[in-house]
Amino acid sequence: MLTFQLEPVERVWNQVMELAAIHWAGTKSYRRHYPFQPSYDRYKQCNEQGFFQLMTARDGETLAGYFGMYLSQSMHSQHWMLTEDTFFLSPDYRGGTTALRFLRHIEQQAREWNVVEIMFSCEQDNETGIQGLLKLLDYAPVIQQYSKHLPLIPSADSGHNAPTEEHVDVGAQAS
Repeated sequence: MLTFQLEPVERVWNQVMELAAIHWAGTKSYRRHYPFQPSYDRYKQCNEQGFFQLMTARDGETLAGYFGMYLSQSMHSQHWMLTEDTFFLSPDYRGGTTALRFLRHIEQQAREWNVVEIMFSCEQDNETGIQGLLKLLDYAPVIQQYSKHLPLIPSADSGHNAPTEEHVDVGAQAS
């Protein structure tokens, strides 16, 4: 019997990464051209701040799956939302109602947090996986995301140049 629970990133990181490597290897198209290199420090920091939450599915001590999610208020309406980061069940635990029970448990947790909207993403070519479950649970497609890969422009320090006040073109602000 599987148990579903919230767990801190710090405690389960290594176990999650074992499953995440399998998950990444099975990704059909999107993000396949990027190396798999999640940042423990970033996930841990976001988890400690309450922004990132990690729900696990366990069979005793064995990690059978995980659901990473971002918990935040909409910047536009202030309603609480849950946005899926990643959802994965080990192939050994697929079939039957496991994924359905896991998703229902996630929804129950979201209700306890006063979440009013849950957002999932899924690859367009993954029609046999999560899309069918989401439709069964009355999720509906509401947006379509587009992706464009931009070439990197080398900088002097080779670091990421996050926008600062002096980099923002105020003439480009929307009215």
